[in-house]
Amino acid sequence: MVARDIMTRDTITIRPGVSLAEAAKLMLKHGLNALPVVDQEHVVGMIGIKDILRAPIPSFYDTLIHKWTRPEEKAALLLEVRVEQVMARNVVSVEEETPVMEVTALMANRGLHPIPVLRESRLIGIIGRADAVRALLDLADAHESSPGEALTQDG
Repeated sequence: MVARDIMTRDTITIRPGVSLAEAAKLMLKHGLNALPVVDQEHVVGMIGIKDILRAPIPSFYDTLIHKWTRPEEKAALLLEVRVEQVMARNVVSVEEETPVMEVTALMANRGLHPIPVLRESRLIGIIGRADAVRALLDLADAHESSPGEALTQDG
């Protein structure tokens, strides 16, 4: 089993120049924790709920957020700050032929999710934790229905 087999093909994306307010609305509307940031079909970053909460400090800075910021000030920032200002720029992605266990290892060992799936550097899908768990459950169900066969890493 490879990334192509478990990825979500209808990927919701966002452009770099969009406000954090619009990004947050899009994530909430679709029940997502993060979105690929796409510029002309190329993934240039990832924006997540955590990045919105950290604004205006970019996710790649190792800076603590001040807890005395007033909610009104934070809310105003969502309208002013653009996705490209706070998005994660070092995006870890996989190709469509990447084995599922490699994808799940990235999620488990490095805390990455969702993971964009690329073909020739263009976004073709995305794999979230639910996609990975769904694939593992499918394998478990298949194993349960034919207990004489062992589960393999290749799927």
